[in-house]
Amino acid sequence: MKFVRGFTLLEVMIATSILGMSLVFLYQIQKRTVRISSETKKINVIVGLARSKMYDCRYDFRKRDFNKIFYSENGIFREESFNDFEWECISYPFSVSLKKLQALFQVKNIQNLNLNAESIIKKALINPFLKNFSSILKNSIREIVVIVSWKEGLGKERLKVVNSVIDRVPMSILSRNLYIITQKIKYFLQ
Repeated sequence: MKFVRGFTLLEVMIATSILGMSLVFLYQIQKRTVRISSETKKINVIVGLARSKMYDCRYDFRKRDFNKIFYSENGIFREESFNDFEWECISYPFSVSLKKLQALFQVKNIQNLNLNAESIIKKALINPFLKNFSSILKNSIREIVVIVSWKEGLGKERLKVVNSVIDRVPMSILSRNLYIITQKIKYFLQ
């Protein structure tokens, strides 16, 4: 008679434990993949809602008086059937300081410059232009902020999107003035 040898109890237990650990590992990977997938879907929805509301706010803002200093509205995404998400739209003037503009044009300490061609140009042309430039930017650019918020666990999460709206008339005048100044500088330096 031929003796057939099979697996011992120890070999079966080791194989079962390896299989069990592998299944637990695969389950954890699957669970994490499902969680990441649902979070990604939620983020895509939130970004889409914020983008849609930004278009609405920009359109609504353009219909109003551009020189109105502040604009603010808020609500819930009921039309889109996302009642758990709130939105807020805020507009405020763009701010730029004269010092930052002078640094941009490398105009430093205008009062103490020597009277050479470069200093005369900076004193006579660039500094008055920068003062005007700063006020035109402040009056012709508005920052629009859309904030989408939702409950996450015990707290609230927020997504903030910022965009700018430009009044084209003052900006076209500004670009024309900039062109005139550059022409004067070219003529003066010849």
